[in-house]
Amino acid sequence: MIALQQKGGSSENNNLENAKKKEIENKIVRIEYIDHVLVCNSDPTKYKPIVREAIGRIVQETSEYIVLIWEQSLMYRRQVNITPESGMILVKKLVLGVWILGCQTLRS
Repeated sequence: MIALQQKGGSSENNNLENAKKKEIENKIVRIEYIDHVLVCNSDPTKYKPIVREAIGRIVQETSEYIVLIWEQSLMYRRQVNITPESGMILVKKLVLGVWILGCQTLRS
């Protein structure tokens, strides 16, 4: 598991944070996060936030959020402005964990 947030602001912590960002760059990851719940025609006091997971690639990370892409066209990677990507923006304070997933090529 990779902790994406480090407490403190020393250069040692920043170096560790940069190393962790490089480690997950362009790799498939699994992220567990706390999600909001939309309640319609029901008593909202009976519900609470739920833990969800998403699998994809982290393409951007700031101190406040992570951008996770789970689907994109292969044409988009080769040519600009062909097909947009699908993904989500996750607030880091709601992220419970990030794991790098191992991948095995089955067919090329």
